[in-house]
Amino acid sequence: RLGRPVQYTSSAGSKARAFDPRTIFSHNAKADAQEGKVPAAKRLFIGLMSGTSLDGIDCAIVDLSCDSPALVAADCFALPDDLRRDILTLCANKQAPLAEVGRLDIELGRCFAKAASNTLASVGITADKIEAIGSHGQTVFHQPDSAAPFSLQLGDPNTIAERTGITTI
Repeated sequence: RLGRPVQYTSSAGSKARAFDPRTIFSHNAKADAQEGKVPAAKRLFIGLMSGTSLDGIDCAIVDLSCDSPALVAADCFALPDDLRRDILTLCANKQAPLAEVGRLDIELGRCFAKAASNTLASVGITADKIEAIGSHGQTVFHQPDSAAPFSLQLGDPNTIAERTGITTI
């Protein structure tokens, strides 16, 4: 089970504004209407991220319909303690049976999907309003300077897509 959402506060100290799902046009809809312009439809995307410390899953909903991105909503969800422990163990040991890596990949994907779904629900946006989810995943091994450079992330995007009904990349 994911933990409770953490109140998002920007680096400037302001709280994220809640999105009004009844507003389906650009942030300048009133000004556009006054000028007789047809307002642009919102282009909503979700971004998912978890950091090296695994202290939580960050989820942001952004509107990319304007010249600059607009934050619609953001939450942070704690990972279940046992999953966090297992992933940190994998990162420290740098080896594990493939079945264990696969299990962690799917479990983390489920947690990412729940974070996205919970964030959507918290602001009353339905999945069909989201164009795509971008999920970097959780880096568990990074070897950029080897003869065959690579980085390995967990958090299966197929699981996220299946559970949310949203295209995930």
